Amino acid sequence: MAVQPLRSTRKQLIHPHAGPLDVQCDFVLSSITGHRLVIFRPQPGSATAANLEFLQVLGEQTFDA
Repeated sequence: MAVQPLRSTRKQLIHPHAGPLDVQCDFVLSSITGHRLVIFRPQPGSATAANLEFLQVLGEQTFDA
């Protein structure tokens, strides 16, 4: 399997409901297919992790007009 080594960088995303999200952004590239896998992950126990949990709950809600 020809997968290039993992590259990683920090990113800040701005979400309209959860606000700023500080994540680690990991990239893995297949040199055979050219496909790129991008993984965004929060630091465990961080405010970003808590905000992502909030979004998971928010996404399960329905709102009546």
